[in-house]
Amino acid sequence: RRPYGSVLAATSRAALAVAGAEVPREGPLADALLAAALSPRAPDSAKVVTMFVREGSADAPASVSGSGLVARVLARYADGVEGDTPGLVPPGSLRVAPPDWLAYRRADGAAYWLSGEQGEWALTDGSLRGWGTVTNRAFLVDSGNVGRIAAAYPTP
Repeated sequence: RRPYGSVLAATSRAALAVAGAEVPREGPLADALLAAALSPRAPDSAKVVTMFVREGSADAPASVSGSGLVARVLARYADGVEGDTPGLVPPGSLRVAPPDWLAYRRADGAAYWLSGEQGEWALTDGSLRGWGTVTNRAFLVDSGNVGRIAAAYPTP
């Protein structure tokens, strides 16, 4: 008879691999980590949405229909009266209700949707995906420093 071994062996190996992985010291991933940590060393190219690559084909209208991140967040959390542009109200701020959310992509691949041409806020995927759990959420971030999270919205 052959033993089956530990049911946690694969998890243990994955945890050891993560623990032994090196944090990047330079490049887009390192810059993204600095921006997320609100480090003064984070370059503007990793924290200011308008400095990211513009992806006009991925723009999202302010609509509660559709399957994209913006539509899912607005469908669940938008306020306003019927006929208004769906909007979000981050704590301590005015209502954010642009006609369109403009798509940008940072060098590390993260996507952001800016709240209009001169938007002060942007939506991004803030999901946490681990080997044992998944937390789907979107973050409303400061468009001038994406490490500053104004609100988190659990998403289906």
